[in-house]
Amino acid sequence: MQLAIELPDELGQQVLQHGNVQQFVQRAIERMLSEEKRSFELHNDLMDGLPEIACFENKDPLSIQQGVRDESLNKNKRHFLNHIRNIKPVKAPFSSEEMVAMLREGKEQQLIDAQTSHGK
Repeated sequence: MQLAIELPDELGQQVLQHGNVQQFVQRAIERMLSEEKRSFELHNDLMDGLPEIACFENKDPLSIQQGVRDESLNKNKRHFLNHIRNIKPVKAPFSSEEMVAMLREGKEQQLIDAQTSHGK
């Protein structure tokens, strides 16, 4: 079988430096296919071995991943709620709604002055 391939100039020049180009290319292709086959077989062997590992037996890897993610999220939520419980109340001259309104109206200085005088 004849096969025509296009190579970059530099690579083509390197291939042409070999005495028997046809044999060189044939061996290179055979090696690559052999390595690819070995890699595929190794991957399959590893995958076939996974169900024999007790922690993966009869379990869906995606559900394990989702479980770990959910556990982490719940831990973060509990941590956040514990921090909120430890926040001490602060007395302020304005309600939070009033403070937001003042900020939106550009009355930051009034808010700062009122907060400063309220703390005295």
